Amino acid sequence: MVACIETLLRDNETVKTRATRVVVLITAFFLCAQWICHRYRRLSNASSAPATMAPVQQATSLGLHQAIINVMPIIIFMTTNVADDVIVETECSICLSLFEDEEKVKVLAVCNHVYHSECIDMWLSTQSSCPVCRASLRPQSNEL
Repeated sequence: MVACIETLLRDNETVKTRATRVVVLITAFFLCAQWICHRYRRLSNASSAPATMAPVQQATSLGLHQAIINVMPIIIFMTTNVADDVIVETECSICLSLFEDEEKVKVLAVCNHVYHSECIDMWLSTQSSCPVCRASLRPQSNEL
């Protein structure tokens, strides 16, 4: 009987030890998960930096500089332009709506693709290539 009691006490200590290990492992898991989530939030907040970034951060932006976007020529779309082969496209491939007469559009000089002025301006503020053919619109160093 004494041996049976000793075995039960030993088994009880083993259960307590295992339970303690499980609690420690679960706590460590949640602390690691919380740390990972905190880092992820901090990194995602850093990537969506406000418009008042430091000049060094602005220079590393993927889009074109606003001055370059502003000097791109704007033309007035007319269906007669399409008939005369001045403009081939009749739809903005960014917003997918048809061009209407007297709308402001921009024709990219590199590839001759046509977009609504507002659509391509917004695109070029984050990208530096044509949305259709991906031709680079960054000025070459000898063009500056």
